Amino acid sequence: MSKRHPTEQSVQKWIERGDGQGTGVNYTPFFHPRDVPSIGRSRLFLGLFILRLFVTLSDIEYYYVLLAEYAAFAGFVVDIREQVALIPWESPQKIATQLRVRYPIYRGTTIPSVMTSDLVLSIPTRKGVRLLVLCIKPASALAHGDRTQETRRSRLMELLQIEKEFWSLCGAEWGLHTDKMLPMILVKNLDFTRHTMVGDERHYLNTILPAFASTFRRKWSKSRPLNELLAAVSSPLGVSFDDAFALFGRSIWLRQLPIDLHSQLLHHEEPVKLIQ
Repeated sequence: MSKRHPTEQSVQKWIERGDGQGTGVNYTPFFHPRDVPSIGRSRLFLGLFILRLFVTLSDIEYYYVLLAEYAAFAGFVVDIREQVALIPWESPQKIATQLRVRYPIYRGTTIPSVMTSDLVLSIPTRKGVRLLVLCIKPASALAHGDRTQETRRSRLMELLQIEKEFWSLCGAEWGLHTDKMLPMILVKNLDFTRHTMVGDERHYLNTILPAFASTFRRKWSKSRPLNELLAAVSSPLGVSFDDAFALFGRSIWLRQLPIDLHSQLLHHEEPVKLIQ
């Protein structure tokens, strides 16, 4: 049943089923694209570091997952969960009462909603794992405006207050993040190369990565376009051009080449900047 039109029994079923709960490959997001109206494009995709299906409900959420995946390959993140339910269900309801804030209900019903957080990252530390909760919102939703905009903004801030207090009681670090905070050049470059990491059929290329990185450095020049460079690298390695691009993408995600991902967008017909 779609989560847009719930009954009290269906909500209990979702909770008992474990929606929005669990960890690692066994985690299932609480929402799917069909369940809620989203800002931008919903996506359903296979994770790179955590091998399960991921669901993002907007471009902004997808971009933050990209950054989390990239951080995971460097050891800075050990688990990534999106659309995480605030469970037990009664806890945020009690917080709302204490804050004297109206708790959200499902539209057209009197049933309390299951609140969720957009992204929860597990961060390794010397003392164990800490949780970092990212509340991801478009900056426009937080901007001041006319009376209607102010009403929406005020209500959003009330809901964020409930969410923040919930995670504070759990001992987690909570933060509000917007599209304005995204390093968009890095994000676009990760998106440009992400598909090279998808699929087991190309994992054999990982054994060639050191040779690829070494050859790439020798053939590289400041003015040489990426396509021309990859063609020059593929020949001595005995791989196809497509495999050479896959090696290039994997060398970025696995940090085998110090490519500058922050100052310019990667493009097939443009040179890449190699950090010496």
